[in-house]
Amino acid sequence: MRDVTVGAAAPPPDAILRLLDKAKRPRRRPPEGSVAAALVQSFNSWAFKREQPDNLEKLKRVATAAIERESPLAFVLYWGRGPRAHVAAPELQCLDFLAGLADRVRSQHGPGAEVTIICTDTHAGLNGHPPLSTRRYFVEVQREAAQRGFRARLLSDLVACGKDRIDEARALERPSPEILQWLTASAAKWYAGGRSAEEGARLYYRANMIEKHI
Repeated sequence: MRDVTVGAAAPPPDAILRLLDKAKRPRRRPPEGSVAAALVQSFNSWAFKREQPDNLEKLKRVATAAIERESPLAFVLYWGRGPRAHVAAPELQCLDFLAGLADRVRSQHGPGAEVTIICTDTHAGLNGHPPLSTRRYFVEVQREAAQRGFRARLLSDLVACGKDRIDEARALERPSPEILQWLTASAAKWYAGGRSAEEGARLYYRANMIEKHI
């Protein structure tokens, strides 16, 4: 029995041949690098940054690798503690902001984004925050991050895991006068460890030289 489409006239034979020929044609591949460029552009916009990246070509290479592997595009971010001891509206707003970034990435890349937050409890300790309240604060951050599909790790745990590979000589490196001046200005605002702002800045720099390796 011949199939019948109700209410529609059968297309002429030449139209059917054109449709079949179109279906058999290989899809035109996008220009080389354009997919990776579009993926980078999805998050490298002024909606998500305060300055231009210092190595745009490296971003494109990372994006290209994620596309070729069909794996999520990985983001790793530091999360510090300020004066608050509990998660409040600013933290939730920031996490929702990161979720928006992940959505933008997913719109260009099916596997989406893999966001890992490094909770800098070591920095909080250097700034004079009590360990118990700091851990409680970051537990709340981890819980909220997990609800948005993000992973969160304590920086102290990462340092402990890589302790055998740490070059302690890094802690002896001295900051340049320009970096020390910048860190001292920041320490004057955030450091509450009982020493001078400059000494707090030096302690922070030493810790960062080790944590940078981790």
